[in-house]
Amino acid sequence: MIVRRDLRALLILAVPILAGCGPEPAMPLRLGINSWPGYEVMYLAQEKGLFAAEGVNVRLVEYSSLGDTRRAFERGSVDGMLCTTVELLQARERSTRRPVAILMTDFSNGSDVILAREAVSSVADLRGKRVGVEVAALGPFLLSRALERAGLELADVSLVPMDQTDMPRAITEGRVDAVVAYPPASTETLRGGAIRTLFTSAEIPAEVVDVVVLDAAILERRALDAEAIVRAWERSVQFMTDHPAEAYAIMADREHVSVEEFIDALAGCRILSSDEQRAYFVQEGVLEKAIRATDRALRAVGQIRGEDRTSGCVSGIALIPDGMRN
Repeated sequence: MIVRRDLRALLILAVPILAGCGPEPAMPLRLGINSWPGYEVMYLAQEKGLFAAEGVNVRLVEYSSLGDTRRAFERGSVDGMLCTTVELLQARERSTRRPVAILMTDFSNGSDVILAREAVSSVADLRGKRVGVEVAALGPFLLSRALERAGLELADVSLVPMDQTDMPRAITEGRVDAVVAYPPASTETLRGGAIRTLFTSAEIPAEVVDVVVLDAAILERRALDAEAIVRAWERSVQFMTDHPAEAYAIMADREHVSVEEFIDALAGCRILSSDEQRAYFVQEGVLEKAIRATDRALRAVGQIRGEDRTSGCVSGIALIPDGMRN
């Protein structure tokens, strides 16, 4: 009886505490992100409180490269990531996680570049040269597409693995003859002078596609939060349109470049609003085709060797009309 009375007393004491507790706040959805002009609209959404306004708890986790972002996703350190179709497919092959695209941020239309020292006048001149590249990311894909158009293969150049942050000094100091870069590293590299642009993603339109992905298991549990991320993205794109000076200042600051340099870099990306990207998410649309094209290119260079994992890479969340989203 003593035990029962003590237990009853404890329960009575606990009632006011329990009554004062609301539902547990949702754990933040952690999205891995690295520096890239097309991703900055997501950072803008965070800075302007647009995720909170749409009722979703998002935490952007910054990494120095796409490869670092992908590895964090594979380890489970983040729930999703902003990446290209290259990292989406690599993560599917190299881990048990199943990234699914819920949103297209942009496609690269000139911002991804191959830069070279002045002595190298064309892509064909890269034969036998040292090329700095993020080996586990987009670099080999862009380089292989450029070399292919010049009648060369990856085996015709010497790949020098390095982070984007190392590229400006590496090419200036002559440790490499060329680099496969993107802003802000490409912007800094070009500042050094005596550097020429050999190839850009504008020459392979809509092949370099950037997406927001969530692990399939998390997407299944938190579909409403995924919809809220799409809404917050749309609001952020609209904010950039309505208040360009403020928006560009915020985004340029995170990239550690001037507003003018950021605007120039952003010109090489095609940012997609929710309305625009619906056409990309339809069955057999641009996104599915880009994923399959990426898969073929990665297999050609030995980055992917296993079974075909291109099925189920695209979610239909972006196709939901705005008025029907929760």
